[in-house]
Amino acid sequence: MPPIRRLPRWARVIAFFACATLFVATWGWWRTPPRPEKLPPSPTKEATLSDAEAVALLGHPTFRDAWEHERQLPQHSVPSRVKGPSPRYLRLPHASWGSGWNNVFQEQLLNAHLAQLSDRAYVFPAYIPRDHVPFPDTLPNGTRHMLHVPMNAFVAGPIAGGGDGSMPLSRRGVSDAWWETVCLRKNVKVLNVYDEQRRFGYDTEHAPVVEVMVRWAEKLRTMQDSCVSLEETSVFNYVLAGSRGVLSVWPAYGASALLSQFAWSPLVASAIFHNFNIIVPPSTPIPTYLRPLSTEFQSITTSNPYTLFAPLNVRVPPISGLLGIHVRRGDYAGHCNFLADINASYNAWANFGEPEIIVNSDRNARKWLADGEAVTASAEWPRIADYRTLPANANKTETRDALFRHCYPDIDTIVAKAARVRSESPRQLRSIYIATNGEQGFVANLIDALRSDGWAHAASSLDLDLYLGGLERGKEVRAVSQAVDMGVLSVLADEFIGVGFSSLTSNVVQIRLGAGRNGTEIHFW
Repeated sequence: MPPIRRLPRWARVIAFFACATLFVATWGWWRTPPRPEKLPPSPTKEATLSDAEAVALLGHPTFRDAWEHERQLPQHSVPSRVKGPSPRYLRLPHASWGSGWNNVFQEQLLNAHLAQLSDRAYVFPAYIPRDHVPFPDTLPNGTRHMLHVPMNAFVAGPIAGGGDGSMPLSRRGVSDAWWETVCLRKNVKVLNVYDEQRRFGYDTEHAPVVEVMVRWAEKLRTMQDSCVSLEETSVFNYVLAGSRGVLSVWPAYGASALLSQFAWSPLVASAIFHNFNIIVPPSTPIPTYLRPLSTEFQSITTSNPYTLFAPLNVRVPPISGLLGIHVRRGDYAGHCNFLADINASYNAWANFGEPEIIVNSDRNARKWLADGEAVTASAEWPRIADYRTLPANANKTETRDALFRHCYPDIDTIVAKAARVRSESPRQLRSIYIATNGEQGFVANLIDALRSDGWAHAASSLDLDLYLGGLERGKEVRAVSQAVDMGVLSVLADEFIGVGFSSLTSNVVQIRLGAGRNGTEIHFW
């Protein structure tokens, strides 16, 4: 055996420090498993201001009436006075950080469905816009005071604590504030979502959502703890909630009260009422469901919308002849380039037009909903008129260009698609409403082109008076302006054309389908 040769002393010193450096660098990695959906912390320190300070320093709305409406929900009373089964709550505090409202809302609807399947009341949170903020939120010293928008400023119905006619009071959704009242931290059973996901063993980004839903519901339903909080990350992270796999949960979810009894808030209804004869021709009579509940009020801009207007329920009749379209602009061009580069699928519910996805979803639903829940036949699943199409035998460049056009259509494409929908529709489509964040010049050119193509009336988001005369109420409406657009697209519009890659479009799709609207009335660019 040859003698062992020792390295020179200088080489041993270098090797020692190299190993030590590697050990220190990897210490945290092997001690803590990687968590791909761990959301980044807030980039700036947050400040706490009173309502008066937030109004004075940042111009924030207070949402005083919406907060009071939530406090007065009948389930927000001491448990001993709530009739029926003992209260059981489910809180999921980790909505996707930095995501827009529609991404977060996709997740919240799935969370609420999980709570229902778990025989628990859903703890609904306020929405905190962390990017694309509607009002300034950074103070001169660099700290942020983020706007908190109550759930009931956006929506009504079971997702926001409303009843469905059959749900016990103890199972209706409750606010975060009520959770803090009845679920003291020492009495809360906390489940680490990462740990439970490892035990379940499913793919956190690609599992069929019905599998995720059933596994969690079975566990939560059998737990005896009254207050359960799922922490560290989301159960339905934004990748999963926006994936094609979400369709598999539709048989139970699509028939749930969350969608069948969905409604937009009285605040949204008041804004649509105020702008009704901008959205449609001035000669169009305002439907009863949009009118104030009482004529004895001084001003719509100063009256409490939660006592003056009913929620805008999705099952009311649409406005005859109205086509609603979603045209995303602004920074979406860069996002569309990215989606085209990666050959992305449509967002979540916008995939209902693809037959093979329906077949796979039906298979997964039948596998996981075998505990007595009805699964409709494949032929009865919703079918959307359009889906993500590509040219036959397209090369990589042609595929990319086609996907970009689906995502970011130009004016000629928009006009041609609207004309085709109009010509093929059994309804007499005459008016068009454009939900858009486009620049004034682009929108003006688009409206001119649509009018030249025969549309009797054309209006856009830019035409709406969101300030309701410039008063305080208007600040609240501006903060929920996406919901105002979505109220028109999901409820008022006879037919709808949207951006298949968009979570806003995807949410409009699920709301329309959940209300029983025909999938043939839904189209994509």
